[in-house]
Amino acid sequence: SYHLPGISLTLAPFFFFTLSPPLLYFLLRSFLGLFGALLAVLVYLFCLRLWPSRSLAIFSTLVFSLSAPIFFFSFHIFPEVQAMLLVLSALYLLFFKAGENEQASLWAGLLLGAAIFWGVKYALFIYPVCLGFCAYWLWNKRFRPALLLLAFPLLFQAMFFFYLHYAYGNFSPNSIYYGMLSPAQAGAFYDTILKKITLNMRWETLLDYFFDQRDGLLLYNPFYFFAFPGLLLALKNFRRYRLHLLAILPALLFVFNHAFLTIRAGYCPQGRYLAPVTWALLLLVVIYYRESRNPFFKKTLLLLPLYSLFVTAYQVVQPFTLYQPTTHDTLQRTGLLFLQWSNSRIDLPVLLPSYI
Repeated sequence: SYHLPGISLTLAPFFFFTLSPPLLYFLLRSFLGLFGALLAVLVYLFCLRLWPSRSLAIFSTLVFSLSAPIFFFSFHIFPEVQAMLLVLSALYLLFFKAGENEQASLWAGLLLGAAIFWGVKYALFIYPVCLGFCAYWLWNKRFRPALLLLAFPLLFQAMFFFYLHYAYGNFSPNSIYYGMLSPAQAGAFYDTILKKITLNMRWETLLDYFFDQRDGLLLYNPFYFFAFPGLLLALKNFRRYRLHLLAILPALLFVFNHAFLTIRAGYCPQGRYLAPVTWALLLLVVIYYRESRNPFFKKTLLLLPLYSLFVTAYQVVQPFTLYQPTTHDTLQRTGLLFLQWSNSRIDLPVLLPSYI
C-alpha cells in the first residue's frame, strides 16, 4: 500500500485479537470514534478560547461533529480525523500554551511533526505552521521555543526522507504514490502536472469539492457555505482577524494544492479533501455569524444544521449514498442521494451541478 503507517499503527491493537467480523468491525469503528470525540472536545475548547460564549461553542461543536464530513470520517478507516486532531492539538498548544510554558512548543512540535506519518499531504500544514511560529519567535528573540518546536518535526522529516531513500533510492515524496520513476518518467509526470492539465480542469476540481452532487460538501452540509462571506468579513476587518486569517492559510494552501493537482475523491464519504480543513470553514462561519448585521441570514445559518443533520441521519440509513467517487475514470454523474429524493416530476440530479 502507498499509505503511510499512521492509521495502521493506530489500529495495531486489533491485530492481536481473533474476533468474529461483526464484533471486530463494531469495536474497530467504536475505537476510531474516540478520535472523533477528542476532536469535538478540542473544537469546543478552541471556541471557548476564541469567543467567550458557551452556547455558541456547544452549537458549533455539535454541528461540526454530527454532520458531514466529520461524522462519517470519524468511524471510517481514513487518516483525515486523526491527522486533523494532531494538527489542531499542536495549534492549540502554540496559540494558548506556548506563551506561558515554553515546553508546550516541544509537545506541539511532536504532534505536528507526527502528522507526516498519516499522509505526505499534511506537510502542507507542518511546514507553514513551523515556519510561521519560528519566524515570530525569532523576530522577538525567543530562540528556545523556536528550537523546541523544530526538534520533533526535523527528526520525523529526517526519518521520512531516510525511508524514502531506503525504499525508493531517492528523496521525492512522489515515490510514495508513483514508485521509482526513471528520469524520462519523472519528466513526463511533471510535464503532465504543469502543462497538460488545463486551468479548466483545476477549476472544476475545486468546484467539485464544494458543489458536485456526488461529492460536494455544500450540497450535503450547506452550513459551511457561510464560510465564504465569513472570509470576506474577516478580510474587511483584517486588524481584528489577522491571526485568524494567518491560522487558516495552511488550510487554503491544502485545498488549492489538491485542486491544482486535480486530485479527486474515490470510494469514500463526501468531502474527503475538505475534511482536514473543516475547522477552518467552521472558524469562518462563526466569524460571519458574529460580524453579520443581516438578521435573515443569521437565522438561516442557525437553521441550516437541521438539514445537515437530516442528511446525516438519512445516509446512516442509506449508506450507499456515501460512497460516490468523482475520479477521472468515473462516468456516472448522478448523485444517488438526490436521485432517491427525486420523483416523476422533479429530477434533482438534472438540476444540481456535476463536475465529472
